[in-house]
Amino acid sequence: MASFSSASSPHAQLSSLLLLPPTPQNLLLADSLLSSLAADPYLALLLPPSCSPGDVARGYRKLALKYHPDKSPATAPIFREVCAAYELLADPERREEHDRERGKPKGAKRSEEWWAARSAPRKKEAARGPATLHHDGGDGPASRNDGRRGEVTEATFEPGITRVGANAFLYCSSLTRVVVPDTVTSIGANAFKGCSSLVSLSLPPSLTSLGSYCFNGCSSLASLSLPPSLLSVGGWAFSYCSSLARLDVPPALEKVGHAPFTGCKALVPKGRVNVTDTEAVLKYLREKWADPSVDAENVDPGINSAG
Repeated sequence: MASFSSASSPHAQLSSLLLLPPTPQNLLLADSLLSSLAADPYLALLLPPSCSPGDVARGYRKLALKYHPDKSPATAPIFREVCAAYELLADPERREEHDRERGKPKGAKRSEEWWAARSAPRKKEAARGPATLHHDGGDGPASRNDGRRGEVTEATFEPGITRVGANAFLYCSSLTRVVVPDTVTSIGANAFKGCSSLVSLSLPPSLTSLGSYCFNGCSSLASLSLPPSLLSVGGWAFSYCSSLARLDVPPALEKVGHAPFTGCKALVPKGRVNVTDTEAVLKYLREKWADPSVDAENVDPGINSAG
């Protein structure tokens, strides 16, 4: 089968990029690579335009297995584009129309038929309504048949679960609101990492521990109340929650991992304390909510807020 080299393919670059913290720069690069895959189905399947129908099927199977979200939830966006490319190229009529339009000079107007062929998979997906991801309390990605985690808008939980497992809602970037069941006592590592649209999160009064990176990159979350029962918080737990302006810290909190507030620009005023100094941040937050006038005091201009 004729194919392009995958050594430095957009897939390989994107796969590595999606495993990094979702900083603005990383997200911008990821969007650019995803756009290139969405624009060219041959590139998405790493095939030349002269490939046969058999090549298309084999190329799809190889990439779908490699980037399936059951193996790594972070690669769900790649899996989505691979599936969309296969749907187009496996249909002789749609492929013929795509090839005809592809051969036009750059900047030439696309036909209505071409746009209809390109948008058909997206319209079919949209017609299915809001995507729901159900979590049973185990580790690994929560169940979702087609793996399009970026399109998940609703989270549901198995009745009676006592934990939200690691990677449960990893990179569910369209998820906006979550109510964690009252029976849950722990939230695992990366559980809500990259949920960049999450604006409302309700934590249960029974919660005792938060895993590392559990809310990393939840950049739309503006406030969060940690329950009084919370005893431990993992490293980088709230890192790059850039909109987080209020975090109620319980007095019972005993163990906090490394730099959980890195990149939380709205949480601590610049010059107040260094956000990498966990103990100083916790002290500041407790004082602030006990006495709002704390921020009226002079700050030390020699202190830099990291992130």
